[in-house]
Amino acid sequence: MNEHMPIMPRTRGDLHDTDLSIWSAEQARLLSQRRFEDLDIANLIDELETMGASERNEVSNRLATILEHLLKLRYGLQRNPERGWFETVQTQRDDLESVLRISPSLRSRIPELVNSAYAAAFKRAMRSFERYEPGMAAYYRDVLPDSCPFTIEQILNENHLPEGPEEG
Repeated sequence: MNEHMPIMPRTRGDLHDTDLSIWSAEQARLLSQRRFEDLDIANLIDELETMGASERNEVSNRLATILEHLLKLRYGLQRNPERGWFETVQTQRDDLESVLRISPSLRSRIPELVNSAYAAAFKRAMRSFERYEPGMAAYYRDVLPDSCPFTIEQILNENHLPEGPEEG
């Protein structure tokens, strides 16, 4: 840096752009000290909006993974990977419940999130079936439902695991 260049004071947004962790701690300190005039309001608003969207996305992503593996359990002809599918469903349900404990209002958003989560789950399940059972791709395209075949209660119920095609 040139010794003769004046040092410019940092603006509120600079720290937000260079070190989000320090910026967040600084904003919390300013809030606790009730120094509202020193807050970086624009970036605080953006961060709060992003946080809400991030939590909704996490719920949607976990729903998609649960639904993908419920589809595999219900419609998959290969039973060898079944144990992994069970484990994935249970782990994702546990993790989803953790998110919902922190943000319980998101539970009411689940019905609206299921449709887009199911679309992602359908795509993922089909991609998996096509890759590992390429000769059965047409079968899976025929049997996988276009809309979610599981109720919200079934999706969230830790005791619900669908039976495979030969049993159900």
